[in-house]
Amino acid sequence: MVSFLWLLLWSPLSWRSLREKPCSPSCAAFWWVCWSPVRTCCSGFTGIIQSALGNADFIWVIGIEVFIGIMVAFFQKSGAIEAVANKLNEKLHITPRIAQIMGAALGVLVFFSDYFSPLFVGNVMRPITDKAKVSREKLAWLCDCTSAPVCITLPFTSWGVYVAGLVVGFGTFATAEAGQDAVIHSIPFQLYGILTIVMIFLVALGFLPDYGPMKKAEERARTTGKVVADGSTPCCPMSWTTSSPRRASSPTSFCTS
Repeated sequence: MVSFLWLLLWSPLSWRSLREKPCSPSCAAFWWVCWSPVRTCCSGFTGIIQSALGNADFIWVIGIEVFIGIMVAFFQKSGAIEAVANKLNEKLHITPRIAQIMGAALGVLVFFSDYFSPLFVGNVMRPITDKAKVSREKLAWLCDCTSAPVCITLPFTSWGVYVAGLVVGFGTFATAEAGQDAVIHSIPFQLYGILTIVMIFLVALGFLPDYGPMKKAEERARTTGKVVADGSTPCCPMSWTTSSPRRASSPTSFCTS
């Protein structure tokens, strides 16, 4: 505050000194007074961010997820994901059944993080399922049911490590190795994850029919081609997913004659 008031009082003299003698000691003092509040503000802001997010591990997780989202959005806006979807449709002639199987399989393969899985699978499979007339409701269900169930079932994922750390200190689980062994031996009892994964593929393969609101959503998408219901407000706006990628400028515009 004192530096700011001193800057206001000294500004007429300082600006004249800057014009006449930019390397004078008075100019150096002027830049120091200007820089101090900025430096203090920036250092205080980083401290607030660290205290709000908790510890370094949580900051690392948040940073990874944010940068993954940026990467996926870049691929989407550049047209790379749309190009892959068009190529797959040309080679495989993707039907609604194939699109659902691909979504379920990709969700299982991307197993290491239940945050990254729906973020990645949803953006990659969205243009494919849209072309195959699979409703967004069905795609969201596929992404959701192949993220957490897979992570909690496999012991070498982020969830497996987290649960192994939680059980340390209970009963005879005194070390991290004992906690990891407990997670591995509990896999046959992970009924939620196992049954959910089995149900996903049974529905995708057509052995179990759609029912309830999901059946209505699929009938709407097949008959009218509307993958999103009228009047709905998706979390990801339609303008983000339906806009064509920006075309590159002509090479001649960067050249001089």
